[in-house]
Amino acid sequence: MIITRSPLRVSLGGGGTDLPSYYREHTGFLVAAAIDKYVYITLHQTFIQELIVKYSKLERVATVEQLEHPIIREAMKALGVGASNLEITSMADIPGGTGLGSSGSFTTGLLKALHALRRNIVHPAELAEQACDIELNKLGEPIGKQDQYMAAFGGLTTLDIAPDGLVVVKRVDLDAEVEAAFIEHTHIHFRADPTDAEIDAYVASGDGSGSELGAVAALAAREQLPQAVRSQLTLGEGSGMAGTVTRDMMLSPQP
Repeated sequence: MIITRSPLRVSLGGGGTDLPSYYREHTGFLVAAAIDKYVYITLHQTFIQELIVKYSKLERVATVEQLEHPIIREAMKALGVGASNLEITSMADIPGGTGLGSSGSFTTGLLKALHALRRNIVHPAELAEQACDIELNKLGEPIGKQDQYMAAFGGLTTLDIAPDGLVVVKRVDLDAEVEAAFIEHTHIHFRADPTDAEIDAYVASGDGSGSELGAVAALAAREQLPQAVRSQLTLGEGSGMAGTVTRDMMLSPQP
């Protein structure tokens, strides 16, 4: 049995600048942190010539092409996994739709499990790009690259995205005391408002209207904030960082 665990994440600044519709014109930069809540994938070879997939529903099919779950279907096709004697199960610590990047974490964890099945060694950057290719290119989801890269790399991380989509990943190194204080004073609360992904979808699928242009302007303003967050984190300026993160959230484009 193969088991993978990929983290969810919180964005600390610059969320939305990882959208292709934005970084292709302006570049993107953001700071995010992986958290100790995860998406789990289990993969088990069986003696039954049937593909069994368990998530919020149960699928039992004869071939990969018959799968209804788009990410699982495309991930298996991308890696050339055509075996029909597999059982794939997904679980998560937190429900989907909470804005913590569960879809990207799911895709990344699934690909990692399929690579393990094929005995492939895969670098986190390659894993993240494969997940992005499935979600953004093959399935046309109006999302960015943050979730897949954070699931693959983890940690407290900056993502610098070039117009051609190349992502430079850098870990933010903190003093042990600063890191402990950051973790102790960081709290996450559930809210039933639209998720970041829904806001991103609005921006990415806009038609050039005034509302969309206003959203792009808001993202341009947000792009400057992650640099301040990174500096404040490194220096241990918790109160200053809290204010910067709050400003970043207030600049989130609203549909």
